[in-house]
Amino acid sequence: MLTKNPSNLSCMGENTTNQLNIPPNLINYTLTVSLGYDHSCAVSYSGRLQCWGSNRFKQSDVPALFFTTGAKMVSSGNTHSCGVDRGGGVKCWGMWHTKASVHIPSMFMTKVAFIVSGGY
Repeated sequence: MLTKNPSNLSCMGENTTNQLNIPPNLINYTLTVSLGYDHSCAVSYSGRLQCWGSNRFKQSDVPALFFTTGAKMVSSGNTHSCGVDRGGGVKCWGMWHTKASVHIPSMFMTKVAFIVSGGY
């Protein structure tokens, strides 16, 4: 479970892979958060995207693209995550990305306003 009030972000529940251990730099500065099965991701107000918890399928390895462009949104599935950069481009990583199963149609590669990722 995730709770967020204007000055604090906290998670509670089973913490088998440290998915609830929010990085200290995000506790009071989080714009958006997404919880996967055993990993979590968040975007700070400054556009910094961070993921933590399980990294078995590289679902917590944020692509370098987001370090330069910044992010405005993230969505986590069971074993993958997808983010929207500040320009509206979409990038996914984790299990489906490494198996080349994620195909994002070119019409969605720019100017995306919202993203949801679910399932496996």
